[in-house]
Amino acid sequence: MVTDVRGTAKNLAITQMEYIRNENYSHDAWYYTVSSSEEPSASPEPSWWAENPPSKLSEDYARYLVVAEAKNFDDERVGIRRIIVKVYRPDTNPDTDDLIIELESYEAER
Repeated sequence: MVTDVRGTAKNLAITQMEYIRNENYSHDAWYYTVSSSEEPSASPEPSWWAENPPSKLSEDYARYLVVAEAKNFDDERVGIRRIIVKVYRPDTNPDTDDLIIELESYEAER
């Protein structure tokens, strides 16, 4: 069971990371959530959001929540930022805020 949960979470995280990296670079930092129960929401919305927001998760992933964000570096690097995708499942481990997996990558302006 734990292996299935972690494997599913890893697949969800990789899928979201690939989705983000295939979108145009957005200059401002952003944050969004995706689940099966609500439409995806962002704050603020990346520049590509209006044209191609992420899809809701299918009901197969009803107990999962994906959180993705783009963070600027603290220094003055321009045209590159950190992308972080976290996958939660509220019933797995309440001692760790239900975080199952966190992936981090970088996105560069193309």
